[in-house]
Amino acid sequence: MAPFASEETKSRRRSRAHFLLIHIHTDTGGGDMNSTHIFLKTHTFVDAEKCGLRSLRRVLSHVWRHSHAAGLQWIALGIFSCMSASNAMTVQREGSDVFVSGVIERHDDRLLRAEFARGEVKRLILVNSPGGDLPAGMAMARWLQGQGLTTLVVGQCLSACSLLFMAGQERQYATGVAPHLTVVGIHGPSMPFTGALVPERAREMWDFYQERMGAKFDAQLLNIALYQMQDASGFVLIREMDRNRPRDRITLHCPTARTPREQCAEYAHKDAFTLGVVTASSSVVLDLPDSLQPRMH
Repeated sequence: MAPFASEETKSRRRSRAHFLLIHIHTDTGGGDMNSTHIFLKTHTFVDAEKCGLRSLRRVLSHVWRHSHAAGLQWIALGIFSCMSASNAMTVQREGSDVFVSGVIERHDDRLLRAEFARGEVKRLILVNSPGGDLPAGMAMARWLQGQGLTTLVVGQCLSACSLLFMAGQERQYATGVAPHLTVVGIHGPSMPFTGALVPERAREMWDFYQERMGAKFDAQLLNIALYQMQDASGFVLIREMDRNRPRDRITLHCPTARTPREQCAEYAHKDAFTLGVVTASSSVVLDLPDSLQPRMH
């Protein structure tokens, strides 16, 4: 079934594009992956029509050339999200599963409510979302909280997306994207376009995470995530457990995307389950709809 999108979504023509690159540093002792490093970059386009695969290929070509010079691997995920008709948040149903992907924008709760009104929803599956508008994410999360459903993460669920994930009564990671690219990222709020931090807005996020994590809530780590960012690209990264090796399950704090992996703080005894981010450490085996399958062009 094709993704459901309202006329309001189709008419959006914002001149902004997000893409997310996963920076994978390999050591010299057999290529063991040390970590997943989130690198968030924003490009501004004069017209949204210029924001497409041509732009993505140009950027990735530049990154690839420079990554060889640095001795690093860069894997680009399909999270190139122009805020236009084809890349705004999409909502797609398969049976009682609803899949959400893309950038969360203001009033997107209307899309979600409309899909839920069409029939029973048992699972909300969040697929590669870089987050987006905080008020919209919080409104959706508060509404979803009362639905008593299961939420699953496939790939990356960052920023406002993590609020939707935490709204689930049961929460797990799922297959569909490589385990080292499957992560929940939490950070504090920032202004769109400028990226200026607005810590005074973080309290509502703090309260929601505390409520959902319950007795496992880690005040020290959430304080770091919400209030100790150097810029809007900083994250606490909470990674999939089931399919990853122990080394790659470690929770990380990278205060900015420019922070080298070796300088990101490690929390060896904190993982998605002990922090109350997931309610089960096992990952759900899942087949993604064709339209959401990761593809490299």
